[in-house]
Amino acid sequence: MDSPAPLHFAPAPCRRRDGWTAERQRRFILLLAGGCSAHDAAAEVGLSRQTAYALRSRPEAADFARAWDQAAASARSTAQARKARFRTERTADGRLRVPRAYRGRLIGTIERDDMRGAMARLRSLDRMLDRSRKLTK
Repeated sequence: MDSPAPLHFAPAPCRRRDGWTAERQRRFILLLAGGCSAHDAAAEVGLSRQTAYALRSRPEAADFARAWDQAAASARSTAQARKARFRTERTADGRLRVPRAYRGRLIGTIERDDMRGAMARLRSLDRMLDRSRKLTK
């Protein structure tokens, strides 16, 4: 991986003991990388979303902002990969292959009839029939 891990950053200097300490900054970035929103991650470390964005906008917190962006991108790619792993597929004969998961792990798939697809095909056939009736009149 070319880019450094989101947790490898120089925390911004802290102005207050009860504010954005280095430990809180690291924990916040870790929570973002885990998929939390900025609001939830800030609440988890005991601070507000507004102060997180204020810290991010400070010039001396450029490394913190970079880590924030990388953590958010990492969480998005992880979520997309998870969705792709559990994606419903259509088989060659028009049936659906539905993944089954247990405790976050893929345990297998089942095949079932695709009623939505069948109804779409019936509507298409009805439209074709209506067109052919209009032509023969």
